[in-house]
Amino acid sequence: MTIPISTIPVADLGDLPGRSPISQTSAWIHDGRGLIAWGEYASVRLRGLDALREGEDWFASQIAKCEVTDAVRRPGSGPIAFVSGPFDPEHADTVFVIPQFILGRDEFGCWLTHIGGIASASDVPGKYECASPGTVSYSDGSLEPAQWERIVAEAINRIRAGRLDKVVLARDILAQTTDPIDPRLLIGRLATEYNSCWTYCVDGLVGATPELLVRLIDGHVYSRVLAGTEWGEGAYERVRRPKNLIEHAYAAQSAIDSLAKVCIRLDAPAEPKVLTLPNVVHLATEIRGDVADEIGPSQVAAAMHPTAAVGGTPRDIALATITELEQLNRGRYAGPVGWIDAHHNGEFGIALRGGQILDPHTIQLFAGCGIVADSDPESELAETISKFVVMRDALETRSAELAR
Repeated sequence: MTIPISTIPVADLGDLPGRSPISQTSAWIHDGRGLIAWGEYASVRLRGLDALREGEDWFASQIAKCEVTDAVRRPGSGPIAFVSGPFDPEHADTVFVIPQFILGRDEFGCWLTHIGGIASASDVPGKYECASPGTVSYSDGSLEPAQWERIVAEAINRIRAGRLDKVVLARDILAQTTDPIDPRLLIGRLATEYNSCWTYCVDGLVGATPELLVRLIDGHVYSRVLAGTEWGEGAYERVRRPKNLIEHAYAAQSAIDSLAKVCIRLDAPAEPKVLTLPNVVHLATEIRGDVADEIGPSQVAAAMHPTAAVGGTPRDIALATITELEQLNRGRYAGPVGWIDAHHNGEFGIALRGGQILDPHTIQLFAGCGIVADSDPESELAETISKFVVMRDALETRSAELAR
């Protein structure tokens, strides 16, 4: 039996958040454009180093059973899968979700895709107003702040001793709410307040990442690497201090080296630019290139992950240091997250500035810092608190100070 997949143009909807009629929602939104989807046609969980490649093959096998009618024919139209991979593919699953309904929006307009049925304009839902999760309280996650500062100090000692150049260490906190957490509320707030970031939601992992691992459209690659962070007054001037420039150089070179393995052409600027976000300022390098026709976005993401922006340099020593010191299962935090379509188009960010919904009243929030020789444990802890602000703002009706 052939399964129908249908895509039709629909009237411009304005912004996408709030359009999902159920809480089982997937999203990828940047500057008012992107994809929001609901329901599940099919999904798979895979584990291991080849999970992203295997998932892309699984998606192709699912679509091969279908008859696709696409009246839009643009990147992201027709059948798509939302993808979320772990930081460590040996210790957590990679998730591929093919939704039932997808609303897309780009610079040319909007479309609706129905997987498993015939799309109709009457399927476009109205705006949904989500309830607040109520009062939010925070508690320490795997480590208390003072304990985390001690592992940062140990990492700094190892770097100064010449055992490695950079390592990224993360910490977590738990946010608990009096009322259920609706991911649609978080998506809406993140997409509004952090519209220059990529708001993502896949299988309960939700956030707004400023870092685009890879965009692959019609064979053209784009990647935005971030490393080196400042916040508060004077952040724009301070972000170019030597500590940040060194940290950024490791991350940018890591991405360039990884992309060189899969690209047939690659261009990268010699110097980073400054990216200003509502809560922090970053150094950013934008890389562009081309890949061969048979290369898909999941394959490019697999070749790049983990960059030095979330792992460190040298990669193997940094990853071993994280395993030894961090005392945290990152799950899908700091892993690739995004979408792929049936024509080798897709986008993947790094799952930063986000959290994993553990149950209706609990979400685990993550934040990390790049540690180099000139790092200071107290400043690195303050940086994580600044990064937690993204999800804190999404959860709370008004800002409240994180308990330390």
